[in-house]
Amino acid sequence: MPGATVLWQGQLPAQALMHIGHVLVAREDTPDSIGYAVGLRVQAELLQEAGAAQMAALQAQDLQQVRQIAEGIIGLIEGGAGEHAGDLNGDGVVSNLGDGFGLLPNSTHVGYIQGTLEHASLAGSTPDSTDAIRQRAACANCHPERERVGDQSA
Repeated sequence: MPGATVLWQGQLPAQALMHIGHVLVAREDTPDSIGYAVGLRVQAELLQEAGAAQMAALQAQDLQQVRQIAEGIIGLIEGGAGEHAGDLNGDGVVSNLGDGFGLLPNSTHVGYIQGTLEHASLAGSTPDSTDAIRQRAACANCHPERERVGDQSA
């Protein structure tokens, strides 16, 4: 209204929100265009389930199942284009327990972990990021071991 006193005004940080959206909502390079953190969570849950299945197969002394699950776990971690992904147990079928994108970087994808960390960092480095966004972006990258994700030399 003309002549009205403005008591509060705000603006959404469009540039930062774009990267936050890549982490939490959608990213075109992921399967089903899901956000990096969404994919990370789903794949981590699948990895936990696979670990339990691996333990059960080991306790049952089912070596064939142990190998098949191990192959699928490697595919989940590295993605379908991972260096070690493929028919590792020699049964003629490639097992990948994940969605093919991978937790770690591979020859075709950044991987869910690195994608999450990179876009959190990008959100914090945009000119319109808020103090809260910068603080959370810094926290996402504050652990030294996280910087070695996908680094084969570490």
